Amino acid sequence: MAKEDSFNWFACSLVLMLISSVCSAGVIVSGSTYDAYDAAFEDVDVLDSAGKIVWGSGFASGTYLGKGWVLTAAHVAELPIDLSFTINGATYASSAVHINDGWSGVFAEGGDIALLRLDESNVPAQTVLLYSGSTAGLLDEVFYLSGYGKTGTGDTGATGLGGVLHAGENLIEETGGSAAFFAGYDESILFFDFDDPSAGNDGYFWSDNQALTYEYMIAQGDSGGGGFVFLDGQYVLGGVNSFVLALDGDMDSSYSDIGALTSVGEFTDWVFEVTGTDFTGLLAPGDANGDGKMDSADLAIWQQNYDPLGDNDNTFAMGDWADNGLIDSADLALWQHNFDPIGGSAMVGHAPEPGAFFVMTAAGLPLLLKRKRKSRTCFGAEA
Repeated sequence: MAKEDSFNWFACSLVLMLISSVCSAGVIVSGSTYDAYDAAFEDVDVLDSAGKIVWGSGFASGTYLGKGWVLTAAHVAELPIDLSFTINGATYASSAVHINDGWSGVFAEGGDIALLRLDESNVPAQTVLLYSGSTAGLLDEVFYLSGYGKTGTGDTGATGLGGVLHAGENLIEETGGSAAFFAGYDESILFFDFDDPSAGNDGYFWSDNQALTYEYMIAQGDSGGGGFVFLDGQYVLGGVNSFVLALDGDMDSSYSDIGALTSVGEFTDWVFEVTGTDFTGLLAPGDANGDGKMDSADLAIWQQNYDPLGDNDNTFAMGDWADNGLIDSADLALWQHNFDPIGGSAMVGHAPEPGAFFVMTAAGLPLLLKRKRKSRTCFGAEA
């Protein structure tokens, strides 16, 4: 594995843990309490999308995206055992596992991300949008880390069993390949360190930031959990908990250890390809194939999957642009409003335009007959 020889790593949940009791999750700063952390983040609703992945007597973490899909780490999903997902007190079996093709089993090479398809698509749980920008765009952002991992403090490290969801915060300071410390790591990996508030910081040349008020480090059992970030007025899922590095050779999530996340923004195309759903909230309604155009190819997809009664498990990629489980005239209207065969001007929220109309074919499906293109301005962009 290409990495600093002095580094040791561990996968946060590869070891099956015997659960004899439940206790708090993740490692917090010494002198604080989990009650204080819980109170600090009780209004961060997006943390309610965090759930527990369970197998036998072991567990890891995951984030519920919606429509029966859970995002987690590849090294969790590849376990040779049936997985289930628990959220809001209910447990759902997984019906399929999708591991990213870029995952080689070597953490330094990145790609530690996977999707679980649950056997129930209507899960009553908080959902979350995915960050779709670059990994570098997350540098110097505060992340809210969540999971069900082992408990402890910065002085003791992770010493207790996990099993209860808690969260904390940390600052993204480096990405893979960006400094001598991380030159051997893939560029899609985000790094943060566990600062000791009583010591100022850990003294790394690449990290001169002091501990945050609720400084936090992921631990064994947090693998696959979500790292959330507040951008442009909303919380989005920016990373997936992957692994921990330890310069002192003791991989216990204590002070000075370094946490690593898989940057979600590098894998949104893959998520769309697997799920058929736009979990970024950026694709304009009507763009079934995600190519940036609303054209005849998208209309053909809508026609092929026409389902006004909702008999099928319809997705955005099938034509359910209104996100109501149906593929009907409401979706066609969205396609018409955003009609853009050239691409580059379509944006979510386009207002309806005159000039397009359709008739019913013999098969009972609408057929576009005519469209008069007009120039208009939408969100400041000339279209």
